[in-house]
Amino acid sequence: MTFLNQAKDHFDRMSSALKLPEQKLRRDMWAKFQDEGFPDFKSERWRYTNLRSVTQADWKIESNSSAAKLPEKWANWCLKWSKHSDVLVCFDGQYRPDLSIVIEARGLQVEAAELKTFDFEVDGFWGLNLSISKSGYSLRVPASTQLERPVFVLNFVSQMNAWSSVFNELVLEPGSSATVFELQVSVDGTFVANDLTLARLKKGAKLDWVRVQDLAQEGFGFSEQVVEVGEAAELNWTQMQAGSELARGSLTAKMLGREAKAHVNGLTFGRSKQHLDQRILMSHEVGETESSQLFKGIFKDRSRGVLNGKIYIAKNAQKVLSNQLNHNLLLSPGAEADTKPELEVYADDVKANHGASVGRLSDEQLFYLQSRGIPKHLAAQILARAFVDDVVLKVENRFVRQALEECIESVLPHFATEMELDS
Repeated sequence: MTFLNQAKDHFDRMSSALKLPEQKLRRDMWAKFQDEGFPDFKSERWRYTNLRSVTQADWKIESNSSAAKLPEKWANWCLKWSKHSDVLVCFDGQYRPDLSIVIEARGLQVEAAELKTFDFEVDGFWGLNLSISKSGYSLRVPASTQLERPVFVLNFVSQMNAWSSVFNELVLEPGSSATVFELQVSVDGTFVANDLTLARLKKGAKLDWVRVQDLAQEGFGFSEQVVEVGEAAELNWTQMQAGSELARGSLTAKMLGREAKAHVNGLTFGRSKQHLDQRILMSHEVGETESSQLFKGIFKDRSRGVLNGKIYIAKNAQKVLSNQLNHNLLLSPGAEADTKPELEVYADDVKANHGASVGRLSDEQLFYLQSRGIPKHLAAQILARAFVDDVVLKVENRFVRQALEECIESVLPHFATEMELDS
């Protein structure tokens, strides 16, 4: 049985057991996929990312893993960070309270997510995924509650040759705040892992959200986040991509109320033949709102990094401030970085700008460090670490920043020892 036939059978079994509103929504999503199919290069949203290697393979629908245990390495990771945070575990996309370490008395409300009506556009790819998606995590912070501890979320993919789809949600009620660190990891092997997360920041709420994608190099990972930023609310979002043969991370931040702010940052580390894509839309739908983007990438071998960053300012959305920066280091002649900044502005009293650069490590800086007795590969590692440091320092919570730094440190030595520094 082909993957799409399996998906249809899975969809039929799942939808027949659901209540009418969710059943109708999933049927609409399946119809969307039937109507549009998988996107190709003709779609502007997928222009730089060819899905052929994903869509032509014959995947199986992921089987139930509700009783499976985490590998010792990741169980220990949960124990380590539970000293400083609440830890949620999603195993093959499904929220697993039995593996999680959550102190709900602190105000955090955690349960399995329920797919509900949403107000954003999806294409055929996400229509398929939403129609067959599992229930991931649902995090809700009550009004006027400031979570003292960060929330660490471990997303673990265990099944090879399988297609996994999951829907998550984050809701911060008025005046609340939370810090979330999310790590995606997997077994070695090939698979397709897809997750879509809807976040709602209501009036005066603040969310600091860091996501790290470090899936197996043979895997395929696709993430979509849609964040609604209400009046005087603030989003601080940072994403690091280092895993997967082909990965795409997308964020749509919708500034819906005056004085809403969204500060979006990203790091990408590409090697071998990896294709790592980032797509960002900062949508200013009302005036007196603010956004910023800072993305940095380091690429070697024949890897390719893509950033499509768009700033949209609606008609009459005056007094908007928005900027976008993208800087890339290419460490091999065959590496590639594509940056596509976009401005779509329908108001006249705004400040919006963008900038981008692609370059190599400085020969002068390398020589300086070598002249102090530092081997060339270590000098390159020091410079690469310094290159990404301004993104890391934007993470306020020290435990989340430490977790992000550990992820970076696990990547950089491997990069430095294999850099084609003399090319």
